[in-house]
Amino acid sequence: MEADMSSTFPTTVTGRVSSPAPLRLTRRGRIAVVAALLAMLSTLGGLVGHAATAGADQRQAVRHVTVRPGETLWQLAERVAPGADPRVVVAQLAAINHLPGDGVAAGQRLIVSGVSR
Repeated sequence: MEADMSSTFPTTVTGRVSSPAPLRLTRRGRIAVVAALLAMLSTLGGLVGHAATAGADQRQAVRHVTVRPGETLWQLAERVAPGADPRVVVAQLAAINHLPGDGVAAGQRLIVSGVSR
């Protein structure tokens, strides 16, 4: 086993394997390490900050409407997006709210965020 190690590390006069010299950083090396760490921390901080603000924006953007008595999904679509094609809005409302069909009940709260206007 010493033969394998002696090929990697220099040997002393007595034939023993000498340990490698300790790692030393020059002033320029220390500056480079500190600069790299600061760059990584600022990038990480920017990503975390961006994710936090994006999550807050998404929570504020969610809007709900309550179905009125006797109102159909088609009428609700016309109320929510008056200028849009009701067929598209009905399909979007059904998809966003995971509706099994096109029927809605009075008092039911539906998410209308992300619906075409």
